[in-house]
Amino acid sequence: MPTLRTAIERHPRVWGFALAVLLLVGYVTMLRPARLWTATHVVLPVLQQVRTDRADQVRLVQIARRPDAVFAIPRGVHPSNDDAYIRAEEPPQWAAPVGVIFLLPALFLIGLFPARPYWAYLLAYHVVLGVVALGVFAIGLGWWAPAFKAYTFARTYMAETVSLVVPLLLALAGGLGGGSRRSPSSADSAPPAPTAGTPAA
Repeated sequence: MPTLRTAIERHPRVWGFALAVLLLVGYVTMLRPARLWTATHVVLPVLQQVRTDRADQVRLVQIARRPDAVFAIPRGVHPSNDDAYIRAEEPPQWAAPVGVIFLLPALFLIGLFPARPYWAYLLAYHVVLGVVALGVFAIGLGWWAPAFKAYTFARTYMAETVSLVVPLLLALAGGLGGGSRRSPSSADSAPPAPTAGTPAA
């Protein structure tokens, strides 16, 4: 009985399209709401538990246009000016992982390697990095200001750069997916090489 991987390798385009659609549907119906819920009901309460002199100098807020993020705004800023301040000053912010910077490279990986779970590895990487980055952001919020820069570095280079560069390297290494799209029976269909003493056809 053929395995799922064998079936995918026989019809990579069909399965790649199906997996991409499933990922899109899963992102819209599950991952995106989970990101918003995590920012509001997990990360914000956790960061509010950081109570130090440094943390008391800022307010942790969320705004309507960025419900997946938590911003640290100086207490001197009036709440009605939060949005304008964020646009102008770009204060420290924690942003939920597994966003578009995951989705687009994941779709790219599915299209090139439908039989290999590279997109799942990328998902796990973003989740783990997001948890670690939350700890770094909390350190910057309560104790050590340079941790905010470390968080920005992790978000920019360890998340975005890896998400963009690794799929490209995999594509180049795999010949733009040629290896994953080869039919498993292609080797069997090749004519046998003539043996010693047997004239070639």
